[in-house]
Amino acid sequence: LIYPQGDARAAGFFDNLDRINAMAERMPGFVWRLKDEGGNATAFRISDDPMVIANLTMWESAETLEKFVFQTAHAAIYRKRAGWFEKMKTPSFVMWWVEPGHRPTLALFVSDVPDDDPAVIGSGLAAPAVGATDHVTREIIARLDDALIAMAALASSTGLRVSRVPERLSGDAAVCGAQCVAAMSHSDAELLIWGGETTVSLPACAGRGGRNQHLALAAALALCDMTPTLRPGMLLLSAGTDGSDGVSGDAGAVVDGESVQRMRDAGVDPHAALATADSGAALEASGDLLYTGPTGTNVCDVVLALRLAADDPRLPRSRAGASML
Repeated sequence: LIYPQGDARAAGFFDNLDRINAMAERMPGFVWRLKDEGGNATAFRISDDPMVIANLTMWESAETLEKFVFQTAHAAIYRKRAGWFEKMKTPSFVMWWVEPGHRPTLALFVSDVPDDDPAVIGSGLAAPAVGATDHVTREIIARLDDALIAMAALASSTGLRVSRVPERLSGDAAVCGAQCVAAMSHSDAELLIWGGETTVSLPACAGRGGRNQHLALAAALALCDMTPTLRPGMLLLSAGTDGSDGVSGDAGAVVDGESVQRMRDAGVDPHAALATADSGAALEASGDLLYTGPTGTNVCDVVLALRLAADDPRLPRSRAGASML
């Protein structure tokens, strides 16, 4: 569109929509058209640009569509399109044949697996049968990269120097926690962002927690071993994007250089908690658990490591990690 809906200069188009659409539905060969709540298709968004609108119709043949477009009152409206629409720089019209009796099916996926393979997402329940073909269009609408890109963009907009680590986070959670702290201490970035899923080898009598809390506890121990002058400006968050971590009701945790000391002050041995997979109890004692509630999505886990100067005004000043957010 050149002008938004409601602009008097676009009235010649919008004021005729109902009349032309009603005429289309009476035409021989008409089958179906896309409708929003207003009876047209202008409310549907196919782009981040609100000036881009689309239409979708079904006809028995190209000939019946052609007759409607060029041999009815629609033709007079069509000839005036340059006054309401910019000429697209890319193709903007497509037609395809649908077999008689075929009912198109669209499967939308939120991916929490590497490579976004529908055969793996949700244990493959919506994937085609092995060796078979179907008429289902499968589309990934949310994936880990989407979340990481959005986080990086938002953080960058605040003035932070951000680095998104391309390698997917995987392997032992405790090892990954220590590695994330080491990477943070050697990076020029102020915020490092990872995504993926780690693992925890559970002992016979495991405590409470999940892989994100396990990673965060290991990171807290690594932060405790850092040079004291560096600790005040270093924070690490590890959380599940679905708002759940392991058998706990928490999403993960946010730890800092004083987390371990807070655990010890509360009478908790952080090393013992890590060994018994009881990270949830240790992080609860230090006030570092992160609770979001169910988020309604799941695109794996994320880890954010923040490193600022101790006197940086952007640094959260709360004592407990969970309230830093």
